[in-house]
Formats: sequence, C-alpha cells, structure tokens
Amino acid sequence: MNTVERAKEIRKELKKEFPGVKFSVRSSRSGGSINIHWTDFPTEKAVKEITSKYESIRYDERTHEILCGGNTFVFRTNHWSDEMKETIKENLIKKYGVEFYNEYINETYDYYRYANAVYNEMYEE
Repeated sequence: MNTVERAKEIRKELKKEFPGVKFSVRSSRSGGSINIHWTDFPTEKAVKEITSKYESIRYDERTHEILCGGNTFVFRTNHWSDEMKETIKENLIKKYGVEFYNEYINETYDYYRYANAVYNEMYEE
C-alpha cells in the first residue's frame, strides 16, 4: 500500500471513529509521510491508536537507527481553538488554584505539560 492509499484509509477510519470531527490528512509528494491535523478533540493518543498501524519504519537491527528509504511516517498535530484554550485555563485554575496558575503555570514551558494533562483528563470524562 503506497502513501496515498494509506492516507485514504486513515481518512476513512478517522471519519468512522470520530464522526463530526474535521481531519486534514495529507500525504507528502515524496511519499515518505502522512500529516494529520485537527482541532480540539480527540486527543493525539486517541488518533495515534488508529493511525499508528499505517506507519512503516525500518530500523537497523544492531544500532536501532532508522534506515533510509521505504519508510512511511505518520505525523499527528492537534490544534486547540481559543475556546478550548480558555476551557483548559479554567480547568487548570480549578485544579491548581489561580495563584499557582498565575505564578507557575501561565507563560512557562510547564504550561504545556499541565495543559496537556488537563486536556487529556477532559477527553477521558
């Protein structure tokens, strides 16, 4: 199965599994990768469970380095809408308190770690 065919199958499966969610599934011209983009839910983990079977990556048996040629990578990128960002912020404040959010989480690298954790919790509920 070539990359274009894999992208078509991914589109079908994602549409079936997550009706109502708009996914952008594009294969690269060189044939080595498939890029998937969507907004808000589902989580990257949920999408990866469906799409990882379409990856084909060859590794060297001794060094475990990725070998050149014949690989198909699937990249998944989830974008958050402004509404989702606000909901995540509200949940972070609810969970950790406004002082902790303002002093430690907001505008730091840790924001993404905490935000992803809360986002995943929201999806599981």
